Amino acid sequence: MTSQDMLFRLIKSLSSSERREFSKGKGKDKYMALYNALLRMPDYDEVELRRKYKHAQPDFLGRLAANKNYLIDKILESLVGQARLRTAESKIQFLLAYLPMLYEKRQYKLLYKRLAVGIKNARDLEAFGLLIDLLEWEKKLVWNDHSNKYERSVEQILQDQEQTLDKFQELFAIRNLRRRLDLLNREDALLLKQSSRDKFQEFCADELLQLPSPLQSSEATRHQHYLKLDVIRKKGTKDELFSQAKSLVVSFEKNGQTDHPSYGMTLSTFLFVSREVNEYGDYLETLQKWEDFLSKGADPHIGKKEVFARIGYWKLIYCLNTDDYEMAASLVAEVEERWNEIAGKLATGKLVTFYYNLMMYYWIVDELKKCQYWLEQLTLFRKIDRRADVVRGARLFQLIFYYEYQQQQLSPERDLQKIIDSTRKVLGSDDYTKAVVKHSSALCKAKNKSETMAIIKSLNDTLSSFDASKAKYFCLDEIKLWCLSKIKGRSMLQLRTEE
Repeated sequence: MTSQDMLFRLIKSLSSSERREFSKGKGKDKYMALYNALLRMPDYDEVELRRKYKHAQPDFLGRLAANKNYLIDKILESLVGQARLRTAESKIQFLLAYLPMLYEKRQYKLLYKRLAVGIKNARDLEAFGLLIDLLEWEKKLVWNDHSNKYERSVEQILQDQEQTLDKFQELFAIRNLRRRLDLLNREDALLLKQSSRDKFQEFCADELLQLPSPLQSSEATRHQHYLKLDVIRKKGTKDELFSQAKSLVVSFEKNGQTDHPSYGMTLSTFLFVSREVNEYGDYLETLQKWEDFLSKGADPHIGKKEVFARIGYWKLIYCLNTDDYEMAASLVAEVEERWNEIAGKLATGKLVTFYYNLMMYYWIVDELKKCQYWLEQLTLFRKIDRRADVVRGARLFQLIFYYEYQQQQLSPERDLQKIIDSTRKVLGSDDYTKAVVKHSSALCKAKNKSETMAIIKSLNDTLSSFDASKAKYFCLDEIKLWCLSKIKGRSMLQLRTEE
């Protein structure tokens, strides 16, 4: 970002309520002319700005850079003023701002009363940095004011400060440890490089991970849980992974911190792990807790549409993995009705996965035209930086899908062999891809029903040799299910629900 447009970007970032508050009482302030001019500009253009105000404000434009900095300061002051009583922590920060004034005016009783409330709130919040500052003020007051009696001695306050500092240092250290792991995951999440594996081993040996839970504060304990969760995901068992995720949720609920912002992330982590280990016993209950949490407005950036999009995403995963197609039918109907308003609320990875799950729902319930719609959303998807594996799986799945589509004579003939050749080029030649491509090509050339059935049986036997626990084979189960439905002469939905 250049220094020229920092003010412009700051103004454009303001919400309507923030703009309204900033403008109150400003009247014809000369700085408001600059503010309003930048607010109206679609893009920053200093040449146009200078041309427009050349005659109206000649002196003002002569010191434009300094005036911009002044306006930035004024906007930031307004934002601070609006935010100072918005959260519990900002209230404590505001308290620390006016304590020196009370002390200077020798308003010791009022100062002490406000201090007591601030110390209690900071302790409850585990805002140790703020608590240390407040304790310093309490110590200064007790040491210098001999006209009043106070509940605690300087010695007691010193001990409290030392204990608080220990907690703060522990929390600071474990936050840094977590950031180190985040950096490692960003650089090499699968630990493919030897240097990454060495860093991971060093990380696992850190003494903070060896300490028994709970640590000295609930936030430090939660960070420790998250770190252990990631370590277990990389080298532990599924049971250990699920147990650790569940203990995270319990730690929040046991401490009565279900309004804490991190509680929502903990619930979504539990849902993710439940799917990963295929354990759905507490899934719906946790999903309801998460919906309740989001609906409370804990995050001002998450509205009703975002809540429905997120909950719908995870609920459909539950339906498909537990074969609850009755619940899935009503959910999918609502999702499709509201798709235009929720699609933009989903991150790319979740959007692609949503396409995939909707496609597979219609595949299993044998509504091929609707399945085709969602398949095309995937195969034509260009932004594949996230969940490219899902898009690749869909491109392979389309070989079986379009064969079945043609068998049911639902559309004009497609050149299936051309799709097969294109898929072979795009997806490469791993064993799983080769197996599906080879059998799809053979199905296109089959001359009678017995030959077709022999190819389908061969495909089923081949796919059964792939171990899904050791590698991710997208659409493996769905293609095998299709094979079995042909072999047994029963619908895929019947096979899934009877299973």
